[in-house]
Amino acid sequence: MEEILQGIANVGFPIVVAAYLLVRIEGKLDELTISIHQLAWVVGEKLDAGGVANHATHSYNCAPHRCRGK
Repeated sequence: MEEILQGIANVGFPIVVAAYLLVRIEGKLDELTISIHQLAWVVGEKLDAGGVANHATHSYNCAPHRCRGK
């Protein structure tokens, strides 16, 4: 029984730290995803303004005001 408790004590702390870091990073990843979608939209708009049609960035079809809900 003592070995089991020692094992939980040794493994428990790294699990708690990993879970804490994952929760903190999740919000930042969501913000980065929104920023990437906004950047793709702006680049697509700039390319259209320059006369380039059907560029790959248009496949995102994500205007900044629509990216917030994703």
